[in-house]
Amino acid sequence: MKQAIDSDPSIKLIFLCSPGNPTGTLISLTSIRSLLDYENFKGIIVVDEAYVDFASENASAVSLVKEYANICVMQTLSKSFGLAAIRCVILLRCRAFLLIVSSL
Repeated sequence: MKQAIDSDPSIKLIFLCSPGNPTGTLISLTSIRSLLDYENFKGIIVVDEAYVDFASENASAVSLVKEYANICVMQTLSKSFGLAAIRCVILLRCRAFLLIVSSL
């Protein structure tokens, strides 16, 4: 990932799915933190946690939201609660980020 960032400085948005579907592979919080701390990356990281309810405890990147201004975590009720028809997504981010997104 860092090699891609270094080769293309126009990258401003990274989407990560953790845990991934269909394998359930988690991206470690250490790896996500490494990208957030990477000085060559000046963008936003979005972590899609649609399947986080099926992962181990403390697998969520939500704990990073208070530490970093450039992370957004998305979760849904459609997988673990079977509520796909209502299309409900939870966006976890700081207030300033939410104000920018809601104005788009």
